[in-house]
Amino acid sequence: GLFTIHAKWYYYALVALVESQAYYLIFVAFRYTSFTFVYVSDALAIPSAMIFTKLIIKRGYLWMHLIGGAICMAGIVVNTASDMSLQDGLEHTASLEHIRGDLYAVLGAVLLGLDDVLSEILVTDYGGVTEMLFMKGLFGTLISMLQMGLFEIDSVRDLFGANYGACDISRRMALFLTHVAFRTIDVWGEMQFLL
Repeated sequence: GLFTIHAKWYYYALVALVESQAYYLIFVAFRYTSFTFVYVSDALAIPSAMIFTKLIIKRGYLWMHLIGGAICMAGIVVNTASDMSLQDGLEHTASLEHIRGDLYAVLGAVLLGLDDVLSEILVTDYGGVTEMLFMKGLFGTLISMLQMGLFEIDSVRDLFGANYGACDISRRMALFLTHVAFRTIDVWGEMQFLL
């Protein structure tokens, strides 16, 4: 072959599944809950990663780490309490749907924490950063394309169709390409910390 894979292929597929579902849940949460809640609950990935690291890797933490995790949790609690009192422009959303969006955002953040820990294991115990990024990218792309084809195909058709939404096709394409560009920059920035 072209290169040797140091871990079983299904390890990478599992980690890619965890990451793709985390981002899927976070993006679906935007349909039901406030933008503020989704962004702030994303901070739950930090204490989640700490808990999964303690459970899976058996790593200990200093008191400063625990205080940082507690600050993240306190911010999420305050945000959730304020989110319950203010609808944040979501008057059209029933409270049950709002709670469902909150749960999607929290579950997505917890899965992101798990993804961080599993990715760390792949990097340190198996093939390193380059192999992990390539294999997660490959399987993540395949999983996302399959999921999009099964569950979101009508939304994709609407996005690229000529008669949809409040903005024209050129503005939708500009927003789509901007999202792709910023996501690429985000992943590139995260890779710099791994190298």
